[in-house]
Amino acid sequence: MLARAVRVSGLAALALVGCTGRIGGGGAGATVSAAGTNGGVATGGGGAAVASTGAAGTGGTVGVVSSGLCTSAAMAAPPPAVRIRRLTRAEIQNTVIDLLGTNAGPLAAGLEADSQALGYSTGDQRGVSAAYVGGLKRMAEGLGALFRPTVAAPSFDAGCFATDAAARACAEKFVRDFGARAFRRPLDDREATALLGVYDVGVPTGTDGDVTDRMRSGLDYTVRAIFQSPHFIFRTELGPTTAPAAAATTLTPYELASALSYGTIASPPDAMLTAAAAADQLKTPDQIGAQVRRLIAARPDRFKAMVGEFAVEWLGINFDKPAWVKDTKAYPTFTSTLKSAFAQETQAYLSDWVDGGSSLPALLTSTNGFVNRDNAAVYGLKSTSATFQKTALPSGQRAGILTQPAFLGSAAHTDGSSPVYRGLAVMSQLLCKSAPPVPAMVPPLPVVDKTMIKTTRQRYEVHETAAFCSACHSTFDPMGYTFESYDGLGQWRTMENGVAVDPSGAIVGTQSSNAPMANAVALAGALAASPEVHECFARQVFRYDVGRVETDADGCSIAQATAAYSAKNLDLRELLVALVTSPAFAARTATPPGGP
Repeated sequence: MLARAVRVSGLAALALVGCTGRIGGGGAGATVSAAGTNGGVATGGGGAAVASTGAAGTGGTVGVVSSGLCTSAAMAAPPPAVRIRRLTRAEIQNTVIDLLGTNAGPLAAGLEADSQALGYSTGDQRGVSAAYVGGLKRMAEGLGALFRPTVAAPSFDAGCFATDAAARACAEKFVRDFGARAFRRPLDDREATALLGVYDVGVPTGTDGDVTDRMRSGLDYTVRAIFQSPHFIFRTELGPTTAPAAAATTLTPYELASALSYGTIASPPDAMLTAAAAADQLKTPDQIGAQVRRLIAARPDRFKAMVGEFAVEWLGINFDKPAWVKDTKAYPTFTSTLKSAFAQETQAYLSDWVDGGSSLPALLTSTNGFVNRDNAAVYGLKSTSATFQKTALPSGQRAGILTQPAFLGSAAHTDGSSPVYRGLAVMSQLLCKSAPPVPAMVPPLPVVDKTMIKTTRQRYEVHETAAFCSACHSTFDPMGYTFESYDGLGQWRTMENGVAVDPSGAIVGTQSSNAPMANAVALAGALAASPEVHECFARQVFRYDVGRVETDADGCSIAQATAAYSAKNLDLRELLVALVTSPAFAARTATPPGGP
């Protein structure tokens, strides 16, 4: 099956795949090698890669730029090409836990971190590096060692340990049962025979005359092979093998089950979803929607974890960023304990948001936060509690996740705030708009009287006095200025260097374009009420869930999903259901064997 999208001759082959926002400062970016795109495998073949990450602060490229997504072009566009997608580290971790128990989880945590292709760790352009293959081998060896002692009664029938022949018969059954769970589909005879051959190679490494040890050795080898197989690492979206090239096709029931489960709880299909796939009961929107709702209810912790990961990636919250090496001269209260508290409070906030109905306006406007003794002072509060308590924050100072230190400190410098980073984050991640391209040559900025500049805003307002800067910065700086009541650590302030801060700005690029905003609290309210933000959020969820940037062919399904969840309190759950029950979710275009 995988050969239809990429030629794989063993895991060794996979290892071969292989304006800065600050006045007076600089920055660097990185490119990511591609393992697959919505147009096929981007290893030099015919698939077209999407260049921009869309991450906060980049003003990333979007796939559909029209506000009217369901256009005649969208209705006429062919479905995206078939593809394969590598599991994320979190998805592998959840999968091995489901297969071997909670002790397996830490073994997967050592895998190479996922690059955020297209702005998200789920992006289908993530490749397989030599370092990844090495980490996978170490994980598989650890999982084999963890599994080995379980090869005993009652996990296996006592008769399995009578003779080598009896052990092999039991091993064959194990290969088919365990392999089907690991590969998320039944094994064919060729695959089962190959894995049984691995078992046969491992058996002689056991103790002569000890049937149990010999069986354990054989299955140890087998388990290692399964966890290093492309069929475990990747999940396919290839459709039936009988589909002719360039023809419209659809995911198989097992592929659809995996897409639903990994897209909802970042985990493999459970027994009920697998049974539904086997019975071909994933055909109608009602059947599919019921399974998604059941998964959310059955695994609430997994759903919350997935939502939490989406939210921080969407908003560019990343405590490993250089921005979080805060200058302790500028912020003497900053410590690693405080940084950890910021991370924990945001996850507590997101968990509470899911419990409260996961409404987008609530995410953006809630005046509650989670406070303990470590972060209370940042909010001007006092606490002696070691645990986080849901707390009403000072009136008029905070509104939703955009006014939390996790976001504010990520979209900042080490020693100060950044109207540019914060404005770009709003522009790209909440409005799905791109900043104009940076000119090839940027002239020197006008000379200013530095003795008159006391605040961050005054320093950045030079953008407005130079025409070559204003054309670009006028599209996002006004939104960034509204966050000037917060310093680079996310602390509330009214003064900077003895001068009153000015948090007034404007919302740019919505139906109420350039509407004045008094501050970030007002901006958050306007964003929460904006239809453009509602649509952009649907597009961001689509990108995370589907692992690619939307194309014309996705326009109608995203527009319909936006309408559906807008009618249901803008609930994230309803958005997910609407996206996956769209016929476009499972629609693909077949490619020739071996890829385009």
